[in-house]
Amino acid sequence: MNNNRRNRRLKIHTQTLGVLAMSLILIGRISAAESSTTLKLIGSSAPEIQVQGNYSLCLPVLTGSGALTRGNNLTIDLSGKLSPISTQGSATATLTPLAILQLSAGGNIGTGWSIPFGDEMEGIQVDRYGTEPEDDAFGGIYLKGKVGAALQFDTGVLFPGPWKSILLRSYHEIHHTAYTGADEDELWDFELSGGRVNGFNYYASYFIGYRMPLALETVGVLLEVDELDLGGKMFPDPFYTIGLVSNIRIGKTFSMALIPQITTRKIDKDTRTSSSENFFFKRFAFQLEWKR
Repeated sequence: MNNNRRNRRLKIHTQTLGVLAMSLILIGRISAAESSTTLKLIGSSAPEIQVQGNYSLCLPVLTGSGALTRGNNLTIDLSGKLSPISTQGSATATLTPLAILQLSAGGNIGTGWSIPFGDEMEGIQVDRYGTEPEDDAFGGIYLKGKVGAALQFDTGVLFPGPWKSILLRSYHEIHHTAYTGADEDELWDFELSGGRVNGFNYYASYFIGYRMPLALETVGVLLEVDELDLGGKMFPDPFYTIGLVSNIRIGKTFSMALIPQITTRKIDKDTRTSSSENFFFKRFAFQLEWKR
């Protein structure tokens, strides 16, 4: 009997010490964490405009002494977006186990409404009758879950110097998007981004750029690939978008990005369906960013 009591007490003490050890480790990680706040104004010639706020918490994890592991971390991003016709919130966790590799997972939630501006702008539309999408303001919730991986490299790591930084990044993502106000195979359009159906999609981006010690900090080319409704027949071809990226640094806390884009995705303004065409001008996008 006494032996059983001693064993139970020993087990309880061991568990308590384990919890305390984990707590101390967690406190140490949090105390070494870095946080940042970002505000963005995003717009384009489409026309479109959006305000976005972001809070990031970066925790050092799996760190080592080598060049590939020195900056390893786990970053938690919480953001909110507001446009004249929609709102969204999102959370993303990004693990950097190596300097050249990032793994991420996250989700978005949002909804939309309409405003009488010229041709009425509708934040969420649903085609329930196989003719044209109709306004469905606050009729459901937009949901998105995603997992992704990125490979990235900066030649400035191998060749130190202010003019030796060539940036390479390849990102690949599988995400599931759904609108709770639409049934299976019903076309819906959120934020005037083009019709889609509930289901899985694939997104990829490829960036090559050059970073300089100037106010014009980065220039580069960004290729984006969208494959909608994986396994379905509604969107048989992938869509491509190419952008020329210029990022201008304005002091320590402000920056501005300018991105003219061409695309192969043609969106019918009435039916919101998409077709693959030869490249044509899509929009001139800009982003003003303040980061602290």
